[in-house]
Formats: sequence, structure tokens, C-alpha cells
Amino acid sequence: MKTRRAPLVCLLALGIASALAAEPKKLTLKEAQEIALQRHPRISAAELQALAASQVVLQVRSAFLPQISSDISAVGTGDPSNTRITAGSLGASHVFDRAAGGLTLSQLVTDFGRTANLTESSRLHARATKENAEVVRDFVLVQVNAAYFTALQAQSVVAVAEQTVATRHLVYDQVKLLTENKLKSELDLSFAGVTLEEGKLLLAKARNDLKAASVALSNILGYREQQDFRLVEEPMPGAVPADVSPLVNQAMVTRPELTQLRLERDSAKRFARAERALDYPTIKVGGAVGSTPERDPKVLDDHYAAGGVFMSIPLYEGGALRRAPVGSGIEGAGRRGKYSRHGGQHRQRRARGLAQRQLRLREGATDRETAPARQH
Repeated sequence: MKTRRAPLVCLLALGIASALAAEPKKLTLKEAQEIALQRHPRISAAELQALAASQVVLQVRSAFLPQISSDISAVGTGDPSNTRITAGSLGASHVFDRAAGGLTLSQLVTDFGRTANLTESSRLHARATKENAEVVRDFVLVQVNAAYFTALQAQSVVAVAEQTVATRHLVYDQVKLLTENKLKSELDLSFAGVTLEEGKLLLAKARNDLKAASVALSNILGYREQQDFRLVEEPMPGAVPADVSPLVNQAMVTRPELTQLRLERDSAKRFARAERALDYPTIKVGGAVGSTPERDPKVLDDHYAAGGVFMSIPLYEGGALRRAPVGSGIEGAGRRGKYSRHGGQHRQRRARGLAQRQLRLREGATDRETAPARQH
């Protein structure tokens, strides 16, 4: 008896599991936004770019820190008493048999602001990249909101279409019954059938629209395949103020894309200053210490230590030092123009968009107030 019940239990469990899997998952707007922030690839890419830019700041700033290196040398010559290097760059021409090791230290004293300006430029660029991540995040959230409300609208239309088909089917059954009892004509029955078929066509179109909206919503949430959701109605927003100028001014200050442009402009200015500092000297201090265990005692000591101050003065670099500030200055001027142009366009676009939203919200409020009267 138990062996006969086992297949029935398995079939019942599979049926329950398939029913649960077929039931759409409940989804609110807040949950959709959280899913998109976790799964959308553009947000992950922008955050990684911001992280990479922050590491560049550490890399550029490391020029202020001491540079320490370890050197190990082992040299052998054919004739230790008479070996000279007579070709190549300038340097000590004597070569001795030896094996030595030591440490070399170099510390930047000043380069007249070049490293400081490069560090500040990279820091501003890192902040601009972080603001770009905020831009991408806000853009994705806007897309999520649009896709969510489009799917919610399609879901509501499907519900209305299903109710319409049910009502028209009921009317068709009533007309059919009256026709069979000779209380309605065949023409009335054909009209009811046409109305029912129109409702079914509208229902099929509404379901196709809902499927397309579900695909778009699943895509913006970061899913590769379509997900079936049961969307939850969101409360209506509050009243929009009559004067939208304060909102436009707030957007001009807080919008991340404008902040990004400002930071990129300031970064270009700092980089131009750093390029101009290439004409100035660079002063460093350095030292070396080590030992020479394998050597000729008559020529070399068993240890060495030395230090000094070094100044490098650029005299002629084939025009590279002159072209670098000019190029960076042109780039900075271009970014300043881009910020001014985009700032004006953004102000106009924000003002126009807020005005349009204000009109739509007022029209929606008027429709909701007059809907009961139209129904009666």
C-alpha cells in the first residue's frame, strides 16, 4: 500500500512546486531599485572605475615619499689592474672585481609645485569619477522607475481587459439564451459576438504589451531572462509647487553630472599648472650605504656610505616643455566651455522637464477629481 502511495505523493509535490514556481513574485518599486543597484553591470563598472581612479591618487602622491631601493652587484674582469670602459654614457670607467650589496635612498625636496598639482589633479579626477558613478546610478534608477511604471500600467490594462472580456462573454451568453428563446434576433447575437471578439483581441494585445514591459523591466534589473513579477501599486506623489525655480536651482547645485564637469574642469586647471612647472628645477637629496665583502683590499674598502644634494635644471627638451602647458591649457579651456555649455543646457532642460511634470500631475489630479462625476 505504501509503495502505491509514493508515486502519488511525488506527483502532488511536483504539482505544488510547479504551481509555486508559476506564481509571479511580488515586487515593489523599492525592491526593484535595490535589485538594479546590486545586479546592473553599468553600476559595477562605474564603481570599479572610481576605485581605480582613487588608486591613481596614491600612485601620484608616492612621489613625495622616500624612494628606497636595494642593489646587489657581482662583477668580474679579465684583467683587474687594467680594465676600462671606453664607450657608452659618462661615468666611472674603472672596473674592479667585487661582490657588493647596499641601499640607495632618494627624497624629493621640491619640484616647485609639479607633484603637488599632479596629486591634486588626480584627486579631483577621482572625485569626478566618483560623481560619474552617481550619474550612472541615478540614470539606472530613472530607467528602473520608467520600466516599473510601464509594466504596472500594462498589468492594470490586462486586468481591465480580462474584466471586459468576462463582462462581454456574460452579455454574449445572455443574448444567445434570449435568441434561442426567440426574444433576440440573430443580428443582436452577431453584434454581441463581434464585441466579444474585439475584447479578446484587446486582451491579447494587452498581454503582449505586458510581456514586452516585463522583458524591459527584467533587462534593466540585470536579469538575462524574463522574470514574471506581480507589481504593487505605488502611492501618488504630493502636490507640486507652483514655482519650480527653487527646484531648478537645487538641481544646478546637487546634480552629479554638473558636479562631475566642475571637478573635471578644476582637474584640468591643476594639470596645466603641473605642466608649466616642468620649466622649473627639481631638487632631491640622496644617499647610498652598503658593504663589499668580496673585493681587492688594496683598492676598495669593506663598506661605503655617501650622500648629496642633486638639482636638475631643464634647459632644452626639443620643445616638449613648451608644448605641454599649451596643450593642457587648451584642454582646460575646452572643459570650462563644456561645463558652461552643459550647465546652461541642463538648466533649460530641468526647467522644461519640471514644468511638463507639473502640468501632467495637475491633469492627473483633475482627472481623479472628475472621474466619479463622469461615472454617474
